[in-house]
Amino acid sequence: MLDEAQHALSRSRGSDTLFALKAARDALNLTSGRPQLAILATGSARAKIADMVMRKSQPFYGASTETFPQLDESFVAHFAKQLLSRRIAEHRMPQAEQLMKAFRMLGSRPEDFRKAIRDALVRSEPDLGEAIVAAAHELRNTIREEVRKQLAALSALQRAIVKRMVESGDGPSAFSKDSIAYYRKETGERSVSTSMAQKAMKALVARGFVWRSSRGVYALDDTTIAELFYEDRVEEALLRELTGR
Repeated sequence: MLDEAQHALSRSRGSDTLFALKAARDALNLTSGRPQLAILATGSARAKIADMVMRKSQPFYGASTETFPQLDESFVAHFAKQLLSRRIAEHRMPQAEQLMKAFRMLGSRPEDFRKAIRDALVRSEPDLGEAIVAAAHELRNTIREEVRKQLAALSALQRAIVKRMVESGDGPSAFSKDSIAYYRKETGERSVSTSMAQKAMKALVARGFVWRSSRGVYALDDTTIAELFYEDRVEEALLRELTGR
């Protein structure tokens, strides 16, 4: 069993290990009447896991994938109880609806949810559930504001590359003729070349905006980026509707 298997693809040594596992599986399973080696790989990045099974150059090309169900109320309640049972009286335990609202607000990320609960414990609100929701809301805004600041610090070409990946998931063909034309239009610079785009992409990988596999496949490394771009497009559309422009 491989947890967060996509991380292995970011280095050639990890990729080689995955190919070695695949070779071992094929060798064992082809020489026996029944499977001798089964490999279960899990990951939290859908695009990266999909690339592992859909691209011929990847180690598990052709393997089947299945989407795990999202963490539900039973997990959230158990998680919160573990953190709170020794700190508060039973009657102060938050309602399940409040916990789920905070959990979903934070993108169903357990570690961020844990931080929101801990932040809520030092607040003065009498209703702990409302305090957790408020803490989650503030944490969500803080995370998004930090991402916005990082996006604002990018060059025009780097922002164009990120926008292209958000709109079309175009990591594998980030340097195609169509992509270069897109970057030129977005930046207003006719001089944008493939080498310039490659240099900008390298900088995005170094800054943690983009993930790159050892075989040159690219993907956004944080879903918050796509969420912000989507919200901005919705706001722009509403503004155009209101102003008639």
